[in-house]
Amino acid sequence: EQGHGIDKFVMDISDYSVSVSGCKSPEAIIMFADSQADMKPALQKMDCAFSKRTVIAGNEGCNFRYGSIKKPSITSTCPGRLGLADDAVALVFVRDKSKLNGLGQIEFHFSVGTGVRPMGPTYKVASAK
Repeated sequence: EQGHGIDKFVMDISDYSVSVSGCKSPEAIIMFADSQADMKPALQKMDCAFSKRTVIAGNEGCNFRYGSIKKPSITSTCPGRLGLADDAVALVFVRDKSKLNGLGQIEFHFSVGTGVRPMGPTYKVASAK
């Protein structure tokens, strides 16, 4: 059953990307996952399904509260939940196909000041090619 849940998770991301951008691969995905969830199978599936240009980042081992139009009640990715729907949440960034070239492009900027110290979990690269 986990395989079917992963397939649906990846297909939902791809379907959303196609509906907004016309491309099956999003620009970037930020994932939040339950610490008890094994996200390696999902990341491997995403690696095969999406372009090598799709950036995937996130945190495995957090509690992320979320809701949606289809499911307005607040749910969270908390230990002990069953099913991928509660194990992980993905924030998907896609290009808008209705924007002219150069308008609405997604840009990611990152900077660290000298007074900033790392806090929280250490992030590991799941895949680099």
